[in-house]
Parts: sequence; structure tokens; C-alpha cells
Amino acid sequence: MPPIPNPQSPIPNPQSPDAPATILFIEDHAAVVEHPRLRLAQVFPQHRVVWARNGAEGLALARTDPPQVVVLDLALPDGDGFELIAPLRARARPPAIIIFTGRGDEATRVRALAAPGFAGLLWKGTDNGDQVVVAVGTALAGGSYISDYFARNRETGSTAPRAPGPRERIVVVKGNHLLADGIARAAREACPAREVEVCGSAAAAAIRLRGSPAWLGLIGLMLPDRDGLDFLAEALREGWFKRTLIVSVRTDERTRQALRTARIDGFFDCAHEDAARLAPAIRRVADGGTYFHTGGLAAEAGEKRVLTRMFSDTELLMLAVIGNGSDDACAAACMGMALATVRTHRQHIMRKLGVANRAELMREALRLGVVRFTETGETLTPGSEAALAERAASAAERVRKRAGEA
Repeated sequence: MPPIPNPQSPIPNPQSPDAPATILFIEDHAAVVEHPRLRLAQVFPQHRVVWARNGAEGLALARTDPPQVVVLDLALPDGDGFELIAPLRARARPPAIIIFTGRGDEATRVRALAAPGFAGLLWKGTDNGDQVVVAVGTALAGGSYISDYFARNRETGSTAPRAPGPRERIVVVKGNHLLADGIARAAREACPAREVEVCGSAAAAAIRLRGSPAWLGLIGLMLPDRDGLDFLAEALREGWFKRTLIVSVRTDERTRQALRTARIDGFFDCAHEDAARLAPAIRRVADGGTYFHTGGLAAEAGEKRVLTRMFSDTELLMLAVIGNGSDDACAAACMGMALATVRTHRQHIMRKLGVANRAELMREALRLGVVRFTETGETLTPGSEAALAERAASAAERVRKRAGEA
């Protein structure tokens, strides 16, 4: 059996004079690839990272743009990743192969170590972008790398990587990767005995946390694929975190209203607190305490309106729908209401907000945080995702029943 490589290899110097290389990911989940790709781009800007969603696409890319390193998933939609190794290496300069898998059994570990061109073994359960950077850098330098999880469990005689218990894990969920890395550093400083993972999107966090809850979640609210309030609601409902600290600059009225009633253990206001206070805040929450910046979730000075007092639950949902530019007909379909009912609700909402037209209504919805737009132009409705989805499903069911009766 091949010897186990040293899992403590340092990250190679990103200013290395090595010629630019192509690194090919073959992985069907975009969320799994996202953070490693960004970290590789930061550490190795001279190299090119390409991505294939299945084995056939990976082989095609390897023919047109031969890679020096392949980061290979094993559970692909069109076959077993092990079956790709031979065709990937069937060329004059075969690539190094790094296995990046969610399988933790001993048979997989042994087969990976014995695979032609083996250069690395990483486990999706814990190995984040930094581990991928180390593995790729080691492979480009001609070495091989096995992550701490596989190495440790081999040393202790375990037959599979042991998933870290909730008390051992801190998961950072933050859309901005530079800020996420800073939060992760603060978490490691605050809790050096605990493992820290970084997820750059709600989807990536869901993959990590389903069936494997964490002790502490450090959650940002500006996620690229989902609003943080809606991710938080699901995380609390599913029990993904034992403790929760929100780390964000967002203090609009909708956010404050939602967080005041949420079962969170702290709120760190990035806009008004010194970064040096973050590690102590994390330590306090991780140890079972609470941390709330003075005034962070309180009503702003002079604020007279409180959304939950101004509007009923139905009106808040209607404000989220029409506040993103939807006309009355679209809102009626989304809410499952008659067109006349929507018009009545809209008029009541406009009167309560003191606005005279739809443009002013949209601006007010944005200012209050009832609606927000992502960098890609997608419209999100913070804190209303689940209720709107339920409304849409009920409306669709009524339409199906009417069609069946006809």
C-alpha cells in the first residue's frame, strides 16, 4: 500500500515561477466547487481553473485543454469517478489526480491511494478551500497530499473518517469570501480546539449541515443564492446549529424585526464594531453566552414605524411581492388572491407608507429591507421566502383542482 503523505505540507508560494497550469474540477455540485475555485484563484492567480459537471464533460475538457491536475469527485451523475482515471491519464503528460469525495469507507481510501497518478485525497465532509489549495499546490510540485481526516483515521485504526461532533465544528456562512476568511481566522483564534469550515453560499452550507449539525454557526445575511434571513430560518428549523451568531452590516427595519424574534445567540454589527471585538464575541457565544452589540437590533433613533405593527402578515407578504415591481396581476397569481383584493391591499399599503405611486412603493420596500436585489439582479424577499412559497403552492393546487373539476 502506498505510504501516507505528510498532511501538514505548507501552501506553496503563489509567486512560484512555475509555468501556468490548468486545474480541472470534475464535480456535479456547483456549491462544492465555488469556494475552492475562488481560493485557488487567490493563491495561484497564474493558473487556470476549469469545471466539468459530469464525467463526459470532464473528458471533453481534458482533450481540448489538457490539465496538469484533476480534482475528481467519485459520485458523478454519469458514472463512478474511478472509471475516469485511466482515460484522463491516457496522454503523453498525464495529470495528477486528487480525489475529492464524500465517501469515507476504507475500501474507497485504499482504492484512491492505489490509483494511477494519485496525488491527493480529500473528504467533502470537512476539507474546505484551503485544503484544496494545499493539495493542488503539492500536486503541482510533484508530491502527494492526504487530508488530516483520512490520515488521522488511518493512524487511529478507524475504518472511515469520523464526522466531527457538534461541539467540535464552527461553520462560517458568508457570501463575501474575503470577509468569510477573516471571520474564520477570528473563529480559529477564539476557539483553537474547534474545527472551522467556510461555506460561501446557502446551498454549500446546506450540503455540509444536513445530517451533520455544527456547534456554532457564524452567519452573514448577504448570501449570493438566498437571503440570509431565510437561510437562518431553515437552519433553526432543522437544528443545524446549537448556537448562532449573526455577523453582518445589515440593520434595516425588516432585518431588525426578524432577528428580534429569531432564536439567535448574538448579533455582531460589522458596520459599527471594531474587528478586534469579533474573536471575543465568537468565544463568548461558543462558550454558551450571548453577544448583542448595544443598539444593534434596537429601533433606530426617531423610528416610529415598526413593520409588524404597521402591517398584517398578509400585507407584509404583499409588500414583498409588489415591492419588487410585480404588477397586480402577477401579485394575484403569486398570492392566490382575486385581482380586486390585491388592489385593495396595495392601496392600503401605499396609504400606510405615505407613498403616491409604484416607484415610490418600490423604493420604500428596498429601504425597509422587505425586498433586496443580488449582484446578479435576482430579487429576494428577506424573511418571506417560505410563506410566499406556501402561498404559491396553495394557489397552484387550487388551479389544479378547478381544472380537474372542469
